[in-house]
Amino acid sequence: MKGIFKNRLIVAGTSERGRVKKNNQDHILVKIGAWKGDEFGIFVVADGMGGLSAGEFASAVTIQFLSKWWEEKLPHLLMMNNKSTTEIIESLLSMVKTINQYILEQGKTSNEKMGTTLSLLFLYKNNYHIIHVGDSRIYRIINSRIEQLTKDHSYVGDLVAKGEITHSDAKLHPKRNLLTQCIGVYNEIKLFEDKGEMDQGTGFIICSDGFYNLLEDDEIVTAFKCSWNVEKTLKTLTKRVYERGANDNLSAIIVESQPSGWKSIYSWLTL
Repeated sequence: MKGIFKNRLIVAGTSERGRVKKNNQDHILVKIGAWKGDEFGIFVVADGMGGLSAGEFASAVTIQFLSKWWEEKLPHLLMMNNKSTTEIIESLLSMVKTINQYILEQGKTSNEKMGTTLSLLFLYKNNYHIIHVGDSRIYRIINSRIEQLTKDHSYVGDLVAKGEITHSDAKLHPKRNLLTQCIGVYNEIKLFEDKGEMDQGTGFIICSDGFYNLLEDDEIVTAFKCSWNVEKTLKTLTKRVYERGANDNLSAIIVESQPSGWKSIYSWLTL
């Protein structure tokens, strides 16, 4: 779409099998649009779990449902709510609960345990909104500082929160893959939500554990500082993950808010 925007969202994304796993159970979603001079976007990482086909199904269905929400429900919500995103976020929350019930029912029908993480970032009018469950993550990078915006719904995440182990210990813990919350396993899911303002120059990374587990926070910050090109930043970090074994599926989306004039690497992407 043409127009002058207060902020320009520049984006790069990848979802890869890695060196060890036989298939990719991760899926990502990147969608960008504009309404009355304001750019908006939805960015999602879903990391599936279960059998080889079950986990892939759960994450794929999650992305399909959210893509359909973008195409069918969001346009109407934007027209009806010019000044507020409250109903948009409520609609997204309702959709996530619908996805949870659908995957739960499919698992019962097929007699397979299946589930997926969900880390969703919605940007609109210089504000960010987060809906999250599981152990994928959303980071914010601004002024050479990195902050994890999401909470890890995992056994080791709870131990870190209690101060019983460190973040470094969690990466090597034998129960690091044990989730306490995810989509498709429980009738009721406890979603993590957050929101805030987004300044120009703010960067976000939405990523699966196969990506962040092989990186240090300072490496992510350095990659951002060394390049204004989000595609190059993502390639640098992905290359480092492969150099360290890439023993899991790896998915990541980098989003930066820059002054008008920058162009998006991708205007939409679904993997």
